[in-house]
Amino acid sequence: MGAKASKTKSKTEVGSELISVPSIDDGHSIPCKIFKPPKKTTVRGAVFFIHGGMFSQGDRDSHPQVSESLAKLGLLVITASFRDGSSTEYTSGKYMQDLKSIARYFRTQNAQRKKQLPFGIVGSSSGGWFALSLVNELEVGEVDYLALLCPVADPYARAVYLQQCIECPSDFAYHVRHEPEKAKCILENQLKFFSTMENMQEATNAVRTSRHNIPTLMLVGAVDKNVPPQVTQHIQNSWATRTISVGGKGHEIQNVLPLDLVSDIDQFLKFIIKDGSK
Repeated sequence: MGAKASKTKSKTEVGSELISVPSIDDGHSIPCKIFKPPKKTTVRGAVFFIHGGMFSQGDRDSHPQVSESLAKLGLLVITASFRDGSSTEYTSGKYMQDLKSIARYFRTQNAQRKKQLPFGIVGSSSGGWFALSLVNELEVGEVDYLALLCPVADPYARAVYLQQCIECPSDFAYHVRHEPEKAKCILENQLKFFSTMENMQEATNAVRTSRHNIPTLMLVGAVDKNVPPQVTQHIQNSWATRTISVGGKGHEIQNVLPLDLVSDIDQFLKFIIKDGSK
């Protein structure tokens, strides 16, 4: 279901393959990349890694360290240059059309295996909201686990926080504060996708609770100036099976995973995946 463009592989390194996946409804070609575990590593699952980028930036090559770390844990990782705020708006629904198409692509490929792989979704930063939204759009049994890295799980509350960072009111309500110029840049990109605060409120309400009872790991930085933990506390409470707050760390962990967090993800996977099959 995708045209292979290139392939690299060695016995000790993560392999990669470029493909394209047709989007449902309009046939738009979605550029994707598959990261494959080293040859000596047993494949125990698959995951759709949804990149971050302020809802309007990023592509299939974003966060390569995260994708490679997941592959080294024995996961087939697919990333995608889906349509976000760089080419469409929230109200168009094109982003969900693309995300569901990639999930469908995996299901088709997985059905051809003798032993079907457990399928999960990982979302980083703004990709966290996309991941939550996708999970709630999928049917029961289509996804087995979810992991979120510093997720912008509540776009509306994050926008309110950014506005306060810009305005610097005397009653500032957060324990961290982004620089005004950086906060303005992030908010502008977020609005490029959502257009209005009302749309952000609607987007938040859509993921306020989970439609599926699946294991969910949430990793947050205790001093994250991009997404303070208190901004998404209610989403944590309703979704997360386990939340790990990393002391002294900020938003950088969603782009470069420290070794101890890779180990935490490995333990999470061991809890879910018993023998590499469903």
